Amino acid sequence: MQKLTVNQIVAKLKVTDFAAFEKPNKNKGSRGQLLENALGIPNSSALKDLIDGELKTFTQGETIAVTQLKHCLSEIIEDSISFDESKVGQKLKQTVYVGFSRANEYLGTAVLNEESDSKHYQQLREDYEYI
Repeated sequence: MQKLTVNQIVAKLKVTDFAAFEKPNKNKGSRGQLLENALGIPNSSALKDLIDGELKTFTQGETIAVTQLKHCLSEIIEDSISFDESKVGQKLKQTVYVGFSRANEYLGTAVLNEESDSKHYQQLREDYEYI
């Protein structure tokens, strides 16, 4: 399967029927995996889901798991790599957020990056630097 771009995914999200998506169970990533499959995004261990960004689903009012720390902890602690150069920074440089209510209703989609929402991007940078 070929990787897609953020614009291709946003176009697909506009015509996606979200009624079939189940509320996540104990696996917080289950909804995201279902959505990736529906959009033609391969489930993989690649750093980013898309050619030019990342896809994240979330439930309103809950935290968003952005990555597993194990693969990037040495960058943060030992190597002192800046957020922009880090795996986390590269992963979150451009993110498509797809929101759902607690009742599992689709709330909408937003594409965030440093240009579209500098405050959000700065908060990601600050959180990384806090670690």
